[in-house]
Amino acid sequence: MKKTRVLLLAVVAGLMACSAASADIAVYWDPAACLTLFPGGEGELSLYANVPTQEAIVGWGLDLYYNEAVTTVVDIVYGPLWSEVGHDPTAQDVLDGVDYNMAAITVAPPPGTVGVSGVVLLATLTFQGLTPGLTSLVLGAHNPPDLNEGFADDPPPGGFVPWTQTEGCIIVIPEPGTLALLGLGILGLIRRR
Repeated sequence: MKKTRVLLLAVVAGLMACSAASADIAVYWDPAACLTLFPGGEGELSLYANVPTQEAIVGWGLDLYYNEAVTTVVDIVYGPLWSEVGHDPTAQDVLDGVDYNMAAITVAPPPGTVGVSGVVLLATLTFQGLTPGLTSLVLGAHNPPDLNEGFADDPPPGGFVPWTQTEGCIIVIPEPGTLALLGLGILGLIRRR
C-alpha cells in the first residue's frame, strides 16, 4: 500500500512538472517555411508568440542571430500591442555576436488584464538577400545580466517567463538570369567533349 502511494505521488508530481513546462511561451516565425530571396531582393517574416494566460507579459526583448553574409534586416514593424524600446545591436551585443536586437513594451494591456496573452504578433521584419546561401534565424536572450531581454511578466524589476522557439531560415538563391547563364556554360562544356 505504501509503495502504491509513493508511486502515485511520483506520477502526480511528474504530471505537475509537465504541465508547468507547457506554460512556456512558444515563439515562432510566419511563414514557417524558409523565406527564399534573390540577392538584393526583400521579403518579410513575422515573429509571433503564443503566451499562456497565466504568463501574461508586459514587455519583451530578443536577440536575433543569423549569417550576415547571406542576409540583413532592413526594417522592423512592431505588432499593434507593442511600443518599440529599441532595436539594432548595442555595443555589448556587438561584443556578444548579436546580429539584431529587438525590444518592446505593451502600448496598453487589454482592459481588465495585467499583460498580454494569447497568440500575439511581436514584430514583422523585412530581410534583404545579400549573397547566395542558407542561414538559420535563431533567437536568444542573454538575461541575466541583461534585464531588458526575455519576456517580462511584471513591470521591472519583475520576473521573466521561460520560452521556447522554432527557428526560422532564409535561403538566398542566384537570380534566374545567373542560373540560366551557368546552365548554358555547363551545356557548352558538355557539348565540347
